[in-house]
Amino acid sequence: MQVIRISDGVVELQEVSDVKRARLSEFFDALVLQRGVATPVMPAGTVHFAARDRFSTYTIEVPPQRRTVRFRPKEGREQEHSILLPWAIFLITFCAEALDALRIYVRPKPLGTTSDLLHHVPFPNRYSDGLTCMGTFKFEVTAPTPEKIRAALNFYWSSNFTSEILDSFNGHVPDAIATKTGPKENWFHGWARLSQEDLDGLLWKPYRPLVEVVQQALERR
Repeated sequence: MQVIRISDGVVELQEVSDVKRARLSEFFDALVLQRGVATPVMPAGTVHFAARDRFSTYTIEVPPQRRTVRFRPKEGREQEHSILLPWAIFLITFCAEALDALRIYVRPKPLGTTSDLLHHVPFPNRYSDGLTCMGTFKFEVTAPTPEKIRAALNFYWSSNFTSEILDSFNGHVPDAIATKTGPKENWFHGWARLSQEDLDGLLWKPYRPLVEVVQQALERR
């Protein structure tokens, strides 16, 4: 293929060869997934964005880390557990400027394409489709989108898990966590006993590819 290159007032006719072709939309989609986006519009950690009508979704990727979670069981005192987490994937949906829903999943490695599989995270207050209960979370509608997302994530990690919604906590526990949990303990006790080696080899319960979850989030209510 021949192209014209203009530089420093000189015009050159160059012969170039195609290595790979893709639609521009596919290129930008792949670029965002590979490099992430950090601009005044896209919050830090954003790896995918999609919109339809009034709804939009931001897929936020959080690297593996150790987290302290608080859990208030139906009976007994509030508990604190220090657990290792793999890559956490948040799917945050807006209706116009209002935060509509927050979903959470996990992956053993970063997202590479929108066809990559998401996995259940066995947390309380999470439904089996990934939707979380945000309780008393409040936000300023006029705040910038990155600020609203940061506030939602900070609220999520700092809030107390309760025993009101246990769909995921009881329904999607990996075998490696279950085997480390005693008969009178909850799953967080076994989870806290995982080593990094255990986490690296852990088989999380599969859910759906990212693209399907995004489509589901954007469906008309």
